[in-house]
Amino acid sequence: MATTPIQITCGSCGSTDVARDAWANWSTAEQRWELLTVFDCARCHACDGATTLVESILPITRKAEAGHD
Repeated sequence: MATTPIQITCGSCGSTDVARDAWANWSTAEQRWELLTVFDCARCHACDGATTLVESILPITRKAEAGHD
């Protein structure tokens, strides 16, 4: 199933250097961190503060289309 590519940016400054709080658990069987949940709290590293995240749809490129069957 193809997904529409998006970009997530800071609602204040437009930077893509953003993060959200989350919980992850260590899986001994898989030997990796597994994401459990992502919280609403967002932070912009460029603004160095709390922010609202903005999702924008990105145009699909031929390279992205080639990766899908």
